Amino acid sequence: MGAIMGQKELEKLQEQQARLSERIRKEKAAINKQKRAKETKEKILIGAMVKAKVKNGEMTEEALMTELDKFLTKAVDRKIFDLPVNGEETTGKKTESEKDDGSMNFVSDNI
Repeated sequence: MGAIMGQKELEKLQEQQARLSERIRKEKAAINKQKRAKETKEKILIGAMVKAKVKNGEMTEEALMTELDKFLTKAVDRKIFDLPVNGEETTGKKTESEKDDGSMNFVSDNI
C-alpha cells in the first residue's frame, strides 16, 4: 500500500505545484502591468513637458521636429507629425489649427 499512498501524495503535490505556478504567473503579470503603466505615465509626462517648452518658447518647433525626425522610425509614428516616410516628402499641408494661429496642432493646452 506504500506505492498507492506515494502516488496520492505525488498527485497532491503536483496539484499544489500547479496552483502555485498559476499564482506566480498572475503575480508576475500584475507586476509587469504596473511597470508598463508607470512607464506610460512617464512618457506622457515627458511629452507634456516638451510640449510646454515649445508652447512657452523654450524650444522651437523646428528643433522639436528635427529631434522627432531623428528619433521616430516607424512609418505610423512619423505620419502623425507629417514627417517623410521611406524617402517621401512631407505633404506641406497645414491643419486648420496650424492655419489659424501658426502653431503646430500637437502643441495644445489640453495637457
